[in-house]
Amino acid sequence: MSQPLIFVTSHAIDDGAADTIRELGHRFAEKVASHDTGLLAFHFHLDEEAGEVTNVQVHRDAASMDAYLPLAEPEIREALAVTRTVSVDVFGTPGPLLREVLRHNEQMGARVRVRPDHLAGFTREATPA
Repeated sequence: MSQPLIFVTSHAIDDGAADTIRELGHRFAEKVASHDTGLLAFHFHLDEEAGEVTNVQVHRDAASMDAYLPLAEPEIREALAVTRTVSVDVFGTPGPLLREVLRHNEQMGARVRVRPDHLAGFTREATPA
C-alpha cells in the first residue's frame, strides 16, 4: 500500500503583496478543491506579520502530487511572482515530476529536505462536524 505524501513550502512575501497572496490563496484553494487529484488536505497559513506564507498539502500518494502540479501551475507561477521560496519539505518519496520541482527549488536557493522513510503513523478521514 502506498503512503501519503506530505508537502510543506514556505515563501517570503514581497513587500506590499500580502493582500495579493490572501486573494490568491483563496482562489487557489477553490480551484484545487474542485478537481480530484487525490489531494486529501490543502492549507495556507500566514505568519503574524504577513511576511511569510506556508502551504501544507497532504496527498494520497506521490502520483497524486504529480497529478496536482500541472493543474496548479498557473497559480504557482502567479504566487512566485510576488514571493521567494524559503523552504520545501517533503515527507514521503517524491514522484518524477515533484523531483524535478525540488531540483529547481534547490537551484533557486530554497532549502529542500526530503524524508522518504515513513516510520509509523496513520491518516484519518475527516468526519463532518
